[in-house]
Amino acid sequence: VVIYFSHKTRDSWGKSHYDAYFRSIYGAHRACVTAHTASGFRFDENLSLDFLQGVQTVYLPHAAILTSAEIATLTEFVKAGGTLLVTGQTGTHDIAAQRSVLPEWEKLIGARIKDVPADKDFHVHLPHQEGMPHTETPFLVYGPTTIYE
Repeated sequence: VVIYFSHKTRDSWGKSHYDAYFRSIYGAHRACVTAHTASGFRFDENLSLDFLQGVQTVYLPHAAILTSAEIATLTEFVKAGGTLLVTGQTGTHDIAAQRSVLPEWEKLIGARIKDVPADKDFHVHLPHQEGMPHTETPFLVYGPTTIYE
């Protein structure tokens, strides 16, 4: 697993949300360590297909700002068999940290972004799934969130 660190998000969106961005990065790293999953970091400055060679999963923890060039590279990565793990408000803002979603991002993830709430606490309730215990139990999630449809 490669954890994707977005300098653009840190330097633009993160100016007013510094703690939220770094908490997302720390949480992604901690999740990998807790799961005993080999992980490392890749930075937006160096993103290329060559730089992702041998990588199975790219974890984008709240990379709020993604450019068309980054999305194109990630699209090629997925077409080549790679997997994306997207959390937080990934791909929901432009370089000026204004809410903006690129159509190619929604095409890549296969969902339309419905809302990017300002609230930090969310009660999540998933529908029952056969064979999955506790899926009907609501739980509390804290952090930047995106609602998809």
